Amino acid sequence: MKVCVTVPTYNERENITDLIKEITSVLKNNGIDGRIFVVDDNSPDGTADAVKALMAEYPVDILIRRAKCGLGAAYKDAFKMIIKKDYDVIVSMDADFSHDPKYIPALIEKIKSGADLVVGSRYMKGGRRVDCPYYKVLMSHMANLFVRLIDSLPITDVTTGYRAYRREVFEKIDLDRVASKGFEFLMEMIYRAHYLKFRIDQVPIVFVYRKKGKSKLSYKDASGFFFRALMLRFGTIFKKKDAFGA
Repeated sequence: MKVCVTVPTYNERENITDLIKEITSVLKNNGIDGRIFVVDDNSPDGTADAVKALMAEYPVDILIRRAKCGLGAAYKDAFKMIIKKDYDVIVSMDADFSHDPKYIPALIEKIKSGADLVVGSRYMKGGRRVDCPYYKVLMSHMANLFVRLIDSLPITDVTTGYRAYRREVFEKIDLDRVASKGFEFLMEMIYRAHYLKFRIDQVPIVFVYRKKGKSKLSYKDASGFFFRALMLRFGTIFKKKDAFGA
């Protein structure tokens, strides 16, 4: 089973070198055949240069986009390139060490057990958050409660970016029809996978708030998240397939 670990970045020079080294160690120590794929939004702090400096020694590739155009857009560009290759599983994770690479094997094991999409949940039994600002905890809880109430999604954490996808998910979902360009992309992918009856599972993770660099999540991202959740729900109610289908 070949695995690609996808990491979107913007101004993550302080974290990306150590993260690539740690992911590589986890893959090697667990006998996982995998590579790392960084998608960088032309970071002015030199994130891409830091990645390039490791490419001769570590299993890492990079896509440099022209500008910062949103998390969802970055993931879509990355996923379109990755699924052209022969990877069986695509793992996505943040670049700031809030997602500990040690959970990668657990995500992959769930895929091997039959899941199509696995999320690393902060809110299921065994998961938790550490050192997170109160307002971010509140925002995250509100977003998850809202989506679970209106959309009946079968997991506890729809906003986490730490997840593993079986490649068939991307073969069935047309990424060009995924409308979200920002943070709400995470929720939309789960929604579409659930609608298409893919098996979704979760594993508990400990989410640690970043120690270096600045958070990229804004109130604009939050408002876009709630709006997109409503649009997806209305699409289901009125059977507007273009709003939510594959």
